[in-house]
Amino acid sequence: FSVSVREITSTVQLMLYNSVGEQVAVLQQGAKNAGRQSVEYSAGTLPSGTYYARLLVDGAVVDVPVVIVR
Repeated sequence: FSVSVREITSTVQLMLYNSVGEQVAVLQQGAKNAGRQSVEYSAGTLPSGTYYARLLVDGAVVDVPVVIVR
C-alpha cells in the first residue's frame, strides 16, 4: 500500500474482514512513513473465500477485495 499525504508519518491500520464483516486479522497498525509499504500475511488458518482488506490512513478508508483459494 502507499501512503500519500502531506504528513511525513501517518496513522495506518490495515485489517482483514470476512464476507460477513467480522475482523479476522490486523495486518498493520501504527505510525508509518509516507511512501510505499508492504505486508506479508500467511492465511494458513482461513478457509477459501472472499475477504476484504480495509486500509485506514488518517481517517480515509479504502476497501479492497482479497480472494483466498486453497
